Amino acid sequence: MLSEFVQRSVGAGLALQILLVSAVPSWTDGIWPDIPDVIVAGSNDDYMSLLGPALVAIRLSYTATAGSYLVPSDVDATLADDWQRMREIEGSLDEPGFRGLAFRHTSGRCILAFRGDDMDLQSSVGQTDMCANMVLWDAKPYVSLPKYCHGFPPDRLGYFEAAQNFLWRALHVLEDGARPLLVGHGLGAGLAVLVSATVRPALPVLGLGAP
Repeated sequence: MLSEFVQRSVGAGLALQILLVSAVPSWTDGIWPDIPDVIVAGSNDDYMSLLGPALVAIRLSYTATAGSYLVPSDVDATLADDWQRMREIEGSLDEPGFRGLAFRHTSGRCILAFRGDDMDLQSSVGQTDMCANMVLWDAKPYVSLPKYCHGFPPDRLGYFEAAQNFLWRALHVLEDGARPLLVGHGLGAGLAVLVSATVRPALPVLGLGAP
């Protein structure tokens, strides 16, 4: 399945802007389809209707939030074709720490995008991400973290808890029974997988390069 995803994504990246406008999925309600089925055997329209918004949401999770990849014109950007940002649940996007973007389609579908790592370790954003990674994946207690990590309060490094709160804020606002698609890259993909498992049944996830 992974190789199929990679092969189809190469062409998808080249035609993304055109197909995002022209793709018409076979599903019309607010429920996301089975992701493995769409990746392996779905029509091109179904594939692009899933992959296109997800990839743009992942990109915006970097370029619309504080850090090395910020693009000021993307701060209030949303997805094409009847998608809107849910700014009321996103929280602060201009400070170091966890950052997530939320998008809702007029059909009722929703995407929650979890931002990945900032690789600029000279910046406060990159350092916060690095320290949070140690807490999350290495289970290091706060007192054992490198000295520079102690410049951030412990709760600032609690990305899992912040990601959980982000998800629960979204579920509180969305219609009953809504099942948002969780997306992310790197650290963001890992967080998407973890918080998906806090809901029963688990929420759908499309992650790239999870730890």
